[in-house]
Amino acid sequence: MTDLETRVGFSGRMCTLWHRFKRASSFRSHVALTMATNITLLAISVVTGSLAARLLGPHGRGELAAIQNWPGVLATLGSVGLPQAVIYYTGRQPELSGRILVTATTVLLALSLPMVSIGYLIMPSLLQAQSWNIIQEARLYLLLVPILFLGLSFYTLQGRSDFVAWNPLRLAAPLLWLGILVLSLVTQHRTPGFLARSYLLTLALLIPAIGYWVITSRVSGPYVPDLRLVGPMLRFGIPATLTVAPQLLSVRLDQLMMAALLPAEALGLYAVAATWGGSFVQLLSAVASVIFPRVASSSDSDRARATFARTVRLSVVLALPIGVLLACGAPLGIPLLFGTGFLPAVLPAVILVASGVVHGLNQIIEGGLQGLGLPRTAAVAETTGLGVSAASLIVLLPRYRLTGAAAASLVSSLATLLLLLWSAQHEARCSARTLLCVRRGELALALAQAGNSLSRWVK
Repeated sequence: MTDLETRVGFSGRMCTLWHRFKRASSFRSHVALTMATNITLLAISVVTGSLAARLLGPHGRGELAAIQNWPGVLATLGSVGLPQAVIYYTGRQPELSGRILVTATTVLLALSLPMVSIGYLIMPSLLQAQSWNIIQEARLYLLLVPILFLGLSFYTLQGRSDFVAWNPLRLAAPLLWLGILVLSLVTQHRTPGFLARSYLLTLALLIPAIGYWVITSRVSGPYVPDLRLVGPMLRFGIPATLTVAPQLLSVRLDQLMMAALLPAEALGLYAVAATWGGSFVQLLSAVASVIFPRVASSSDSDRARATFARTVRLSVVLALPIGVLLACGAPLGIPLLFGTGFLPAVLPAVILVASGVVHGLNQIIEGGLQGLGLPRTAAVAETTGLGVSAASLIVLLPRYRLTGAAAASLVSSLATLLLLLWSAQHEARCSARTLLCVRRGELALALAQAGNSLSRWVK
């Protein structure tokens, strides 16, 4: 066989495999495709994290984190849970996808102006330990808020369980970020401001283009706002915000407080530790992304609860060994990938791996509870976890700095997990034992089913 024939045969095999993925509609297929995408995202994040750290060093990496952190947090807080409402109502009423998408986008764009204005005014207080130039760059980066609000089409695809379109589109922004870092390396523009501005510009071009493609090819019309949908979506979304916002703040609060209290170099070291420790969350978030619309679309409540419980159990088996490998690999991996200047980040990274394992399980449990129509249950747990995080940081950050911040993150994640398990037992009729203990033969059956599905796709 010639080289040309070999290449043609391989390309044809890959095309056949992709078309079989497109035809697949089972829960396992969606999880497998989302997991594969998240592994790709994880690989890209390792490359981009390493490249950014080597381009900027600890001080510059900390300045980049200071520029980017608060605008992303404000966008989440200002979304009032409408992204989660889009997923939920699109899953329940896919024939109204166009109306739901346009209605939510209209509301969020109206909210973006006050959010940006407030962020602009308070940014000097939020970044008081940073230079004036970095504060100004962070103010410019607030334009991220309306840009992200235009990206609700991603949530529409997720709500419709259109994971074949949703997953490849998620690779676009990380690949652009990789391209910007390579451009910075080639052109010698190695400043946090250049990187942040370039990424903002590419997102401003990319996200509206993706939204237009989704509306014209994947989502049925009419594409007009429907004021009757605003009330129900906000009633679902605001409690969901009380889950998502505390969850995000619990994860980011350590870096946000560092930006206000510690120099940029300390923030840069911790950002690398968070990159290593949080990398594992990408794997478990694949399951969380699929379980929400899967459970929400089930008309049988008993079947929905069974799907929820089985998914959590199998995720525990997946999480523990990978977490151990990441923790053991930190002393070698961090200096190898990010440079020897980041060696002080090793111990915080190990602690953050444990926090990431627990946080990933929390995401899956919360996704299942939201799919069961219980967003307030997850909201209470996350809000309590945020309070634990803030109190722990106040005590530990000034004295133990990076290690104290990582320990506060772990304590917060564990507190959230305990409350979620208690809530699941009382409100979703799923005990902690049901959620965490794998049943005899269940893992072997899941592996056999996954192997059979993979064999059918590859053949």
